[in-house]
Amino acid sequence: MKSFKCISFVLALSVILFLGTDSALSMTSQPMTSITPVISITPVIPITPVTPPIVTNPPIVAKPLDPGLIDKIVNPDFQYTTANGLATITKYVGNDQDVVIPSQMGAYPVVAIGPNAFYYSNLTSVVIPEGVIELQTGSFSFNENLKSVTLPSTLKVIGEDSFVNSKSLTEITLPDSLEEIGEFAFLNSGLNQIIIPSKVKTISSIAFDGCKNLQNFIVNPGNQVFSSREGILYKDNDILFACPTTKKITEIPAGTREIGSSAFRSNKNLTEISIPSSVKFINGSAFLYCSNLKKVVIPASVEKIGIGAFSACTSITDIEFKGEYTKIDKWAFKDCISLANVKLPSKLDKIENNAFSNCNALKTIALPSTITAIDDSAFSLCYNLNQINLPSSVDTIGAYAFKSCTNLTDITIPEGVVSIGNSAFEKCTSLTSISLPSTITQMGKYAFKFCTNLKQARFYGDAPQIGKELFANVSPEFKIYYLNSKLNWSSPTWNAYLSVGVDSFVDLPIIPIMKVNSIPISKDSIPGVNEKVDWNELLEQVKPEPIDLLPKQILPTVKPEIPGAISPSIPNVITPNLGGNVDILINVGKTDYLVNQTSIKIDASPINMNGRIMLPVKYIAEPLGATVSWNKDEQKVTITNDKVVLELWIGKNIAMVNGKSQMIDEKNPDVKPVVIPPGRTMLPLRFIAEQLGCDVEWIAESNQVKLKYPRAVDKLDPQPEPPMDYLDPQLEPPIGDRL
Repeated sequence: MKSFKCISFVLALSVILFLGTDSALSMTSQPMTSITPVISITPVIPITPVTPPIVTNPPIVAKPLDPGLIDKIVNPDFQYTTANGLATITKYVGNDQDVVIPSQMGAYPVVAIGPNAFYYSNLTSVVIPEGVIELQTGSFSFNENLKSVTLPSTLKVIGEDSFVNSKSLTEITLPDSLEEIGEFAFLNSGLNQIIIPSKVKTISSIAFDGCKNLQNFIVNPGNQVFSSREGILYKDNDILFACPTTKKITEIPAGTREIGSSAFRSNKNLTEISIPSSVKFINGSAFLYCSNLKKVVIPASVEKIGIGAFSACTSITDIEFKGEYTKIDKWAFKDCISLANVKLPSKLDKIENNAFSNCNALKTIALPSTITAIDDSAFSLCYNLNQINLPSSVDTIGAYAFKSCTNLTDITIPEGVVSIGNSAFEKCTSLTSISLPSTITQMGKYAFKFCTNLKQARFYGDAPQIGKELFANVSPEFKIYYLNSKLNWSSPTWNAYLSVGVDSFVDLPIIPIMKVNSIPISKDSIPGVNEKVDWNELLEQVKPEPIDLLPKQILPTVKPEIPGAISPSIPNVITPNLGGNVDILINVGKTDYLVNQTSIKIDASPINMNGRIMLPVKYIAEPLGATVSWNKDEQKVTITNDKVVLELWIGKNIAMVNGKSQMIDEKNPDVKPVVIPPGRTMLPLRFIAEQLGCDVEWIAESNQVKLKYPRAVDKLDPQPEPPMDYLDPQLEPPIGDRL
């Protein structure tokens, strides 16, 4: 028994010496009740002592966790990306309405909230952590119940669309670190007051657009760029930058040098305004949608009226310019449907693009003798304009310049005019006769199309180069008369129109001018009323539409056809503006489609992206009577017809529909306009077609989309668009930024 105890002791001692006291104790942390304690032992058999090796244990140090493991120890409600050791929250997938965003995602500090990260997340409150520097595009957009936002002291940028439609957000404290507030940052929010911190250097002119409850701007006195007086925001002390729409003022303070872009936009309380002689510039959309403003006098000091400055001021009846040289920019008075009296600057050189478009009360206007050009759509949709004298200084009439001026009975095109643009007089249904000067060399496509009462056109010069369907759908009695002494004419037809050569026009019958009745003005049916039209910033430079001409022909020989006929090679598409039906059949993945059973080639076949059909938009817009324009600087497509204005931006999933922001596809935020090589713009078919008033039907068996105008019922086809398996070889698209 003693030998056993001795051996046990020696073994225990060896363990202690080999492992160390702490390790040995850790192995015997539980009591060994089966061993009797030993006080003294006398060994019976001599044992030669054995000295075990002494091992010194290193201090216990916690090893760092593997970064790959750390990366997984994060809140699963937040998705994120990393770059340079920093994290950006990209999507919130949780269900909480009151959210505190973590300051770190594993080992990575959060420095930004990414595009649309909390889009439609039904938030009521959110705390953004310290360390976040930027809120990117649409980060918290469309959270209508969001009432509380806590911003960090590190925040520098509130990006565009960040808090769009935060209608329940009545107050927010901007941190002292803030430097920039982007476009539409607080669009349609419920803010009552905003305090601008001292470091803010950049504010978009439309950052607070649609904030109908906003009472005051207050600026920190230390701010070197912005200031406030009586609740109005100023920039550089003399630019009136933004006035809350709840304020009613009657005069601009003396000393003001500029009225800023969108400064009074949508102010319904503005009924009259006195502009002091210190003002030199009235910038773009300064008074856009001021629907109760009635009369404006522009002092001689004003050098320029910016793009869309008074657009959609639907109650304005009188505009008077006191100066001689004031420049009037594009869309300046577009949709001023009550405007009846205009006194233009006496030395104005041009009527710009859409300057007086849709001014329905305008019956006549005196143009100064210095005018050289009537630009695209300058007087389009002026339904009651019945008489206008173009001065002899005019050399160019732009595309759509007088389109749909349905009461226009008398217009003199003077000697000196060289070109008439596409659709310049299209749908001028009261014109019965037109005389064209000897200086005319080019006339664009559709220039007099649908002038249904036009019976004769008199040409005083050589035959011009023309575009397709120049005189399509005119009166059955229509004839062209030309002078026998002029060149390149033919008879009995010229370019498929009945034609007659004469030695003089003296003996030709005079076509009586039609009697017309004024067309009543209805604000509810006019685009641009009640904020239904939005030009976004309106600061783009729109390029004039080039004249679309047929190949030049010298003494062509054409078989006689019925008056007003068009070339059989050109499809005759009935547009909905005339009350007809339009049926369009799109073959997904193929380069041909049908419009009213007529086959037309498309230069880039429709494709499927993100579960939605995309195509070049003009191939559905034009058959439906809409026009399409492209702004390269803003990467924006604008589609317009008589009832709707659509604005879409490349890479953005939010569109503007008659001035209201709207998701292109609420179920799929990845649906957005794109550009495919080598420069073709592709837009979502369903969204565009439905906004233009079509029924949309997906035919799965044949991989086709059918559009029918007008829409039969209000309920839209809910069928999803399936993926596409094959694409036909595409025709080579044009290079550049064409649509």
